[in-house]
Amino acid sequence: MTKIYLTKTMRKIILTAIIAICALQTNAFVQPKPQNNNQKCTHETVQQMRIAFVASKLELTTKQSQMFWPLNNQYTKELLELGRQRREIRKSLNGKTDKNALRKWLELEQKEVDIKKDYAEKLEDIIPNDKIVKAFVVEERFKYHLLKNFHKK
Repeated sequence: MTKIYLTKTMRKIILTAIIAICALQTNAFVQPKPQNNNQKCTHETVQQMRIAFVASKLELTTKQSQMFWPLNNQYTKELLELGRQRREIRKSLNGKTDKNALRKWLELEQKEVDIKKDYAEKLEDIIPNDKIVKAFVVEERFKYHLLKNFHKK
């Protein structure tokens, strides 16, 4: 029986690949690609693109990745819920002065700041502060990248 010896770098690469695949937890390999530019991207497709974009920019170690992605997924889930609540407020507007809608909107804005602060505090135990800031910047860049590509179509 021949033993296979893996270098430390090779082990890190293999482990990172396994973690990235587990982090996706979607059916990326069986999901058909859009036939034409008129088809909408699904939520899952956008999330896969976001994960790939963030992972490529942050350059996390294997250990950091194992701890970062569950937190990031929860953070994203919480922000998506705030977005849903904002859409409900926008839909409820009827052109009249609605102080209640304004109050709710500002509460959601504050809640977003609170979520970001909590996320940053949790990440301090996982990655250095410069990478925490970079994580926020990368998320914003992804949104810009997504909008830019959307407008090209």
